[in-house]
Amino acid sequence: MQQISYWYSFIHARLPYPVRVLLNILLLPMAIFGAMRAAVSSMAHESSINMLTDDELKSAFTFDVLDGDPDAQHVKSEHDHVMALIAERKWRDVGHLIESHDQARAPLPSGNRLNRMLLAHLQHTALADGPTQFNRTTDANPVTPFTEAALAYPDSYGLACLAASMHLSVGWRERGHNFADFTGSGPMDKFTTHLESARACVAHLDATALNAQLVAEIQYQTMIGGDADAQELIGAVDQWGALDPTDLARFSRLGIHLLPRWYGDYGFMRETAQLIYAQTHSRYGAAGYAAFFLQALDTDEETLAYVDMTLVREGVLDLIQMAPDPDVLCNLICKRLYSIGCKSHSITGAEETDAILSKREEVKKTFHSLVRQGLGVVFPDIWTTLCSATDLRYLLAETFEGEIMRGCHVHLGAKGAKITEPE
Repeated sequence: MQQISYWYSFIHARLPYPVRVLLNILLLPMAIFGAMRAAVSSMAHESSINMLTDDELKSAFTFDVLDGDPDAQHVKSEHDHVMALIAERKWRDVGHLIESHDQARAPLPSGNRLNRMLLAHLQHTALADGPTQFNRTTDANPVTPFTEAALAYPDSYGLACLAASMHLSVGWRERGHNFADFTGSGPMDKFTTHLESARACVAHLDATALNAQLVAEIQYQTMIGGDADAQELIGAVDQWGALDPTDLARFSRLGIHLLPRWYGDYGFMRETAQLIYAQTHSRYGAAGYAAFFLQALDTDEETLAYVDMTLVREGVLDLIQMAPDPDVLCNLICKRLYSIGCKSHSITGAEETDAILSKREEVKKTFHSLVRQGLGVVFPDIWTTLCSATDLRYLLAETFEGEIMRGCHVHLGAKGAKITEPE
């Protein structure tokens, strides 16, 4: 059903306006029925917590809060530093900084790699509309300053990776993220040009000889959207992992790219995840298995039918224990689990298989278990893309619905949940 909805949306956008109007009218009854079904379903599972006023819930349920997003704050500091260097045209220093982060395998509080997020922020700045510190005119090619810097300092693999990442970012912006069959020849040609340029930036680099995890990661990225196959992606991930074994983000990327819309299928995903578990469980428990599936589950609900939720439950705990700041990663994983548990791409819900429905309930239980047993300090800023601070209180309180509704006070803190029985 999810694939059908994607195809419909892409086809619908390319139909003549009168035809689109007619289709909308014909499908209106189904949409109304789906909305009614969803409303009835949500009412049947409505939490009693939602009956409480904001003041009542604040009195019954409290939690320790830390302001800000530690990952974002750390990246912003590095981003501002790099921007200052670029403003002074100190490109060699920019390259050295990126390389020093790479050689140190510098992590963010969540365990994500600093360079990964730093390059993403620089891409956002470089591609922002209007003049920037990189380009003085709006029509300037945003990649040019980076390719020129990489050519000026050919011994800097940091600048080569930065230039490649800019080409990839611009290429995907030009192409869009539709299926290839629904991408016009113009956008696809522009994407291909940038993809080939990105490959050229890093093709001469030997990631192993340089001991450069970043090179291996960028070289993996230059395979996506091209004519690589699943086994070639796995080989690239193996090289990435050999250089940075604790960076399990490689499994998350692979999980996404082995979805049917990319280079794999659900059965092959299940086999690959089991192989990852077999190869890594002696060092990382089930963390690799969980990393492989979490983002894929949030992208494609049909993946739910193929996942072992027992290993996911074990794996998220293993992932959290590996993080420099477990509280930060626990917030991020709780947010991801809640999103997976609530998401449905079905129009009416009738098309969902029993396996998907059952696994979604298991995801919800995993979320509640992690909130109850693992979540201590709460970072509201981490949750802002999912819900407001007020909604977050209700969302977390559902885990303790039984205790709260019988009059207990619940407090989440650094030592976990403290439940005070009513007097």
